[in-house]
Amino acid sequence: MLAVWLKALHIAALALWGGGLMALPGLMVREQRVTAGEAGRLDAVWRYRVSRFAYDVIVSPAAVVAIGSGTALIFVTRPLEGWLFLKLAAVAGLVVTHMAVGRYIDRLDTPALRPAGRMATALLVATILFICVVLWLVLQKPAIPESLFPGWLLEGPDALPWPLAQSGSSALTPT
Repeated sequence: MLAVWLKALHIAALALWGGGLMALPGLMVREQRVTAGEAGRLDAVWRYRVSRFAYDVIVSPAAVVAIGSGTALIFVTRPLEGWLFLKLAAVAGLVVTHMAVGRYIDRLDTPALRPAGRMATALLVATILFICVVLWLVLQKPAIPESLFPGWLLEGPDALPWPLAQSGSSALTPT
């Protein structure tokens, strides 16, 4: 039952994280195209504040929850297969894209450093690409030849040089 709740939390957080990363570049490009004058400046400030708020208060916490619940799912369900390692690489790409979006928002605050609209397009394409790769790997669960991975990656917890703690055990306690 825990796995079901973790999976629901994971999917909800991923939807919020991915949706936010797809929406923010459009909002930022629109911010750069505002008209001149006092109304345009106020619109630009409002859009900057909205994108910063969305990034800091909605998208980033959703990313933390998605990664945390995904990590917990790995420990609960133990799907140690090749597709999982590729999925984790795609999630790492999504994290890098997330950081690039934050950097992009930071640069919008300084007129001299404002990046071109092409950067927002690149961030949107990268977000969509990584989300599609993650979804494909999770839904398809393709059989990846073990020869593509180093041996230590697929050996499992029994091959670790230290014992894993069992419930009620003190295996990780130094003696």
